[in-house]
Formats: sequence, structure tokens, C-alpha cells
Amino acid sequence: MMTRRSLAKALGSHMISMTACRRSFLVVALSCGSALAARRAGAQREATRVGGLVAGCWRLEPGSFVTLHGVPADPGQAVLPSVLSFDTVPGMSWNNRRVGQRVRSLRDTTVTRYRTGYYRFVPPESVLVDWTNGFVGLSLELQVDSLTMSGRATVWTDYGGSQRADVTLRRTVCP
Repeated sequence: MMTRRSLAKALGSHMISMTACRRSFLVVALSCGSALAARRAGAQREATRVGGLVAGCWRLEPGSFVTLHGVPADPGQAVLPSVLSFDTVPGMSWNNRRVGQRVRSLRDTTVTRYRTGYYRFVPPESVLVDWTNGFVGLSLELQVDSLTMSGRATVWTDYGGSQRADVTLRRTVCP
């Protein structure tokens, strides 16, 4: 078995000491950790900036839904809420886990099945909104600007039914 000293003799000037190797590893690990922390901080600043654009009440204006892949969603699933509140408090998933921030329907709660969901930011200026119970749901994929959000709504089921429509959300006064 070679010892450190015999290995150093055998390798001559090419021997890297274990201490130097440990220091190099520590520097690399700290550099990677710093880069990751900087990236997370940047993402948090971006989420805060977009959050400032999104928080508040919005009037939802859907276009006509079309069936995708020949299988429609459940009856009533394409009835969307007319006014939404994008909150800054944490949202909850269908299985009670914290996800993004909360979005709520403020009107039409007896007509639409979508009451409380969550939204998440996708850099640079997109927002994904989800309402689901795990079997059926509604997803909004939106591009953000200060006065409008536009994109598409997709209602879906666990058996493959889905419908899609273009949507526009416009700022409104909260009721």
C-alpha cells in the first residue's frame, strides 16, 4: 500500500497535496453555492416585481372554448369566473400543500366551480394559474403587462377531456 509520502515521491512535482485539494473543493463548493444563492435572489426579485404587476382584481374575458383531441371536458367546466383576485398570501394545492400565491373567484361562485386556486410566476413575465381537485381542473397560461394579462385557458379532466379558449384579463376595482 502506498502512503502519501511514497506517492509524492513517485509523482514528483505532479503531486497535489490533499490539503490543496480540499481547499480547492471548498472554494468550488462555495462558488457554486454563491451562484445558486444569487440566482435564487434574482428569481425572488423577479417574482416580487411581477407580483406587484399581478396583485389585485382582474375581470376575466374568455373567448369561445374548442374541444381538443375529440373529447370534451365535463359539462359546466368551461364556465369561468368573471372577477378574480390575485392575492399575495400563499396558495394551496388540491392536497393542501403550499404552492405559489392564492387566486380567488370574487363573483359567480354559484355558477362556476372555480373558487380558490393558486398562481405561480414563470420568468420573465408569465403567470400560470391552476384550479384543480386532482380529477378536473382549469389552467390559465398568461403573459403579464401592467393593464392586461392575456393567454389561454385550458379545462381538463383525468380521462383526457379538454377544451381551450383564448382569454384576456383586465384590471378592475375589487368589489
